[in-house]
Amino acid sequence: LLVAFAVPVCAQQSPSASLATVEFSLIGGQLGPQPSYQAVPKSLTTQVDVPFVLPDRVKSAGVTFAELQPLLPRDLVVRAELRGPAFASPLQLSALPNRPLELPTLPVVGIYTVENIRMESGGQVVAASPNVVQVESFEKALVTQVTTRQLTAQEIADRGIAINASNFNVINFTAALSFQSRPVQLQIPIAVPVLGRTQVDDAPPSANLGDLSAVVQTGPQGQPIPVLNRDEVIPNLQIQTFTLESIAGSVDKDPSFPPISGIVVIPGSIGYLHQFFEATLLVSNGAPSASALSIRNVQATIVLPAGLDRIPGTDAAPGDDPLRAVGTTATGGVPLRALSVKAPGPDGQFGTPDDVETFAAQQTGQVAFTLEGLKEGTHSIEFAITATLEGLPRGPVQISGKATGAVLVRNPNFAITLSHPSTVRAGVEYTLAATVSNTSDVAANLVQVTLDSQAVSGATLLSSSTVQIQTLAPHTAGTVSFRLRSQVTGKVTATVFPTDDQVKGAFVLRAGVGANNIPLSPDTLVLSSFADYLPDSVRESAVGFLGEAYSVSTAPAGALPTGIARIARKTVQTGASNVGEGGLRIFLGEPLEQSLHTLLLDLLGSDTPDPALDGLRRISPLAEEFAAAVGAELAPALAAQGALGLQRALATGATDRGTYLSMMTAGIGGPVAAVQVRDEFGRVLGGETIASVSRNIPYADLLPIGPAAAPDALLAVHSAPPNGSYTIEWRPTAAGPLDLGVVLPGASGLEQVTFAGVSVAATDRLTLTVAIPRTASIDLSIDRDGDGTADVTVAPTTITTVPDPGPILEGAVQLFDFDDTKLDAYGR
Repeated sequence: LLVAFAVPVCAQQSPSASLATVEFSLIGGQLGPQPSYQAVPKSLTTQVDVPFVLPDRVKSAGVTFAELQPLLPRDLVVRAELRGPAFASPLQLSALPNRPLELPTLPVVGIYTVENIRMESGGQVVAASPNVVQVESFEKALVTQVTTRQLTAQEIADRGIAINASNFNVINFTAALSFQSRPVQLQIPIAVPVLGRTQVDDAPPSANLGDLSAVVQTGPQGQPIPVLNRDEVIPNLQIQTFTLESIAGSVDKDPSFPPISGIVVIPGSIGYLHQFFEATLLVSNGAPSASALSIRNVQATIVLPAGLDRIPGTDAAPGDDPLRAVGTTATGGVPLRALSVKAPGPDGQFGTPDDVETFAAQQTGQVAFTLEGLKEGTHSIEFAITATLEGLPRGPVQISGKATGAVLVRNPNFAITLSHPSTVRAGVEYTLAATVSNTSDVAANLVQVTLDSQAVSGATLLSSSTVQIQTLAPHTAGTVSFRLRSQVTGKVTATVFPTDDQVKGAFVLRAGVGANNIPLSPDTLVLSSFADYLPDSVRESAVGFLGEAYSVSTAPAGALPTGIARIARKTVQTGASNVGEGGLRIFLGEPLEQSLHTLLLDLLGSDTPDPALDGLRRISPLAEEFAAAVGAELAPALAAQGALGLQRALATGATDRGTYLSMMTAGIGGPVAAVQVRDEFGRVLGGETIASVSRNIPYADLLPIGPAAAPDALLAVHSAPPNGSYTIEWRPTAAGPLDLGVVLPGASGLEQVTFAGVSVAATDRLTLTVAIPRTASIDLSIDRDGDGTADVTVAPTTITTVPDPGPILEGAVQLFDFDDTKLDAYGR
């Protein structure tokens, strides 16, 4: 006890009387060291508070230590000894009253005691209560751990990482195949007369003989053969300028042609996503669990290595740096290199809204950075960490730390095997399959196999140029497919596959088959040069279909698929002649639409129906392309003549044929109606929608005139309709007027029956039943309510006869020996 006292000066009084009373106030006080236990990182100093503790009643009276301090002895001091693992002998501590005992750093981890805490004055000692406190030194307040792992493709997507071309590595390859084909001459017999010579000679298709009256050709006996003069008038006969070419094989020795060589070059690349990594920093409060130390506001900054130039780049322009930070949905898409470290909240889960920024002793927080690997190798990463340590007697302390980790970037390696037909035909589509194997020990994400459509040679890429595989795990494979249309014909004779170092290439050659599993012939069909006068799309699709037919005719025994009948080579020869004559008619000046319509009828089998060829035609995509190409070329004539006028003009070219049936459908300022033709056997041509087309009726086809996807009109043509009944149904796609026309055999030749400007609703169903030959009137039935019963009957607008224009002289063949066996199919 310390006794504060005062001695008053009193007057001398008699023993019997009290002159004054002096009251001494004795105030109890003691030292109260606190806390009794504390923990401190070994690198930090701390203190033990030793307050002078006053009784509660004194404190409640408002008495403070500052008021009492002048009453204390001047030599009063607080002393103690610090013992622990770092000190061989106790370390003496001292402080003024009511001041803390300052402790140095405790460099050796362990338990230290501050003991024998006391007050001393003039040799008197007053012990503190408690007399001993513990101080635990621990390693560090910030305990860190760094882990890195590669992200999967799904995790990349879940994080909302924006992917562009800069995030991919690309390795290139080039596939090249050499083809060789034997030419097969399919020429039309056209002779070219030359003045003053009796031997047939060649003339290019561009030659124009001009006035035919000036040309005289000698016959087998040397007699002059006059050529008709333009001025001579012969009923039902027209004369037009024409040019002829030599008859194949008419010279002394048949010419020999070398094989045709072709090549298909397919440049491509394999692109794969850079490896993306999650670098996770774990930060723990390393204080002993019994301590009251906490850390808050933990901030981590990642430091990425610079490249060989030693100049750090940015995330937008990394230069040659091997790593860069990546923005995610959580960071607003912005790459951040400094983030807050948070501990899980009450739900115990990281990354949820209740995460906290203050960590109690032994509590752990974490933060994840998303990185992109730009270069192969092992790359060191560092984290600079700052935080505030709270709970020390001295108050909050700013602390810092570092953590290191490593990111291993490994690029995958690939092997690619292309599965390619061993035989291809020009104009025929085929599938190129690419099997990509990941031969490395690392996963490859978003593997993109790309064919350079602009650089593909000898073929046309029809499908998307890039096909993606989500993930290729180590030592697994995936297959992608591309659709190509060959521009060459032949059989593979050589292959080459140069690639970059990271990919190995190979070929697997499979049997060459067409769309209907028809074994492809490697022979090239060489047509008359007059075929070049046809529009490119018409010529290429027609030749492609004939090539498919030629493959059927030359397929090995037993190799044809079920349902495909063998086609005679003579039939293919006739088709080739038809194609050449179609170009010849255009060269001679016949209107394009007439020539194409005649060619269409020829290939449909109007004059020489062949069930085997027609069966192939009705399932062949190339024949479908031919019909669409002809329809597209008829669009200008449709615009100039109108739908019904064009139908009538085309029908004039069919008056010399046995039978003929056509149905024209056109919308007037609106969409066209879908058309469906059904014969007596229930076979259908067309469909309930424009896109769905059946071709079940032999020797018939449906042409979209104009764009195939949204045609301006539809023309259904039956080139050889047998006598019988046909039902035609129209389904409008929108309300509006329609022009409908039917050309069919009547009592005196072909007739056109028209229904002009028929007003329909989108839900109407129009039906017309016709008989070949027509012997009765034809009415159009309209079902307005869909109950299957006609609500309206419309009479034809017109029924007119299609005029026969008569023959037109288009070409001639000189026969040196008049022999019926040398006449062609038309008696020429």
